[in-house]
Amino acid sequence: LVALLTGCTARAEESYSGPAPRFPAPPRVATTAEELAAMKAAPDFAAFRALMSEDYEEIDHPTGVSYGRDANVAALERLMRSRDASCQLELLATLGDALMLSRRRVHARATGGGRFDVGEYEQEAYTVGEVDSRGRVCRHEVFGVDRLGDALVRFYERWAEQLPDGAERTRAVGIARALAAPNGPIDPDFFRIVYDPSFQCIDHRVFGTWSAGSAEEMARHYSLQLDLAPDFAG
Repeated sequence: LVALLTGCTARAEESYSGPAPRFPAPPRVATTAEELAAMKAAPDFAAFRALMSEDYEEIDHPTGVSYGRDANVAALERLMRSRDASCQLELLATLGDALMLSRRRVHARATGGGRFDVGEYEQEAYTVGEVDSRGRVCRHEVFGVDRLGDALVRFYERWAEQLPDGAERTRAVGIARALAAPNGPIDPDFFRIVYDPSFQCIDHRVFGTWSAGSAEEMARHYSLQLDLAPDFAG
């Protein structure tokens, strides 16, 4: 396969005599995400602080705590004092020029202090980040590793909030609503509203019991599940 692709590339280069193709520059948020990931992997705390805006806000949904730039820098400094500490940020998606969805992994072999000692640990979370017009991170919302659905909903909600009235904003709102449908208590009638009638679900598991050829069939799946387990939730 490598040889085939190499040969195809060489023939394409031979047959193409025009100017070099121009590709669009990566969105501002992607560049900032790369810088942020590098700072967390090998922290330069002054540069890390400069990468955030003065009014930076981080909202940690698992704990219900929010804090600003100084507290965020202090938290990274404390982490890096732990044994074999690491903080990795993996960019998963961007929307427009300002929004990013990432996976964050924090690990340390051990840490200790005057009030407590902690053994080896690893923590994962999903984050929805936002950058300002200068490419500085101005907002982060943190979601538990089991709440990817909530992070995706917030990702599109923030996108809709930034768009002017019109078709694109309506579409973003619709995507957020559709993504929210399987989260929490299940309402089969809601699926009939947010899913297009031609909706299809392909279940690749052995029995494929949740495969559906339409929104109506998917709603029936949920109705039958609720008959078996009234407290069924996504």
